[in-house]
Amino acid sequence: MRRLLMLPAALTVLAAAPAPQARPASELIQEALSTAKPGGRTVLVAFHASWCSWCRRLEGVLAKPAVKEVMDRRFVTLWLTIMERGPKQELDNPGAADLYQRWTGGAKAGIPFCLVLDGKGDLKASSIRPLSPGAAAENIGYPGSPDEIKAFVALLREGAPAMTDAEAAVITRELDAAKPAQ
Repeated sequence: MRRLLMLPAALTVLAAAPAPQARPASELIQEALSTAKPGGRTVLVAFHASWCSWCRRLEGVLAKPAVKEVMDRRFVTLWLTIMERGPKQELDNPGAADLYQRWTGGAKAGIPFCLVLDGKGDLKASSIRPLSPGAAAENIGYPGSPDEIKAFVALLREGAPAMTDAEAAVITRELDAAKPAQ
């Protein structure tokens, strides 16, 4: 009984405790670059938000064991949180929105938005690209169509030129299997 009486007090203390601050984007990027460099990998930076169903879908595909094996071999993947709403705004990584604006060139890109940084932190490739010959560049977002999948895999291959055809095929196959119903 005594434990039950202490429960409301404990919950009050927990509810009053400040939420942990999200880590600054610049700190996370430096950490990812430091991790990637010794293995000759690059950094895939993906901007997302908790409310974004397309972001969660991409996270799911990249977490599939076969895809994760390829991604871990070629990249250090870093998810930066932006565009959160209401009480979840505290999940935004400080500085991530500024980096998003810089790397999208201020274009209305939406999320998910992905890019690859080389070992020095320089931009190698981004998901803003033409999706078909002669088309204007736009953000791939979630690669859910054949053209988007092709463009997303091209982004990854630009970011990791040593990616083999077999590795690219694994990613293509899993994205194709996760395509939204038309």
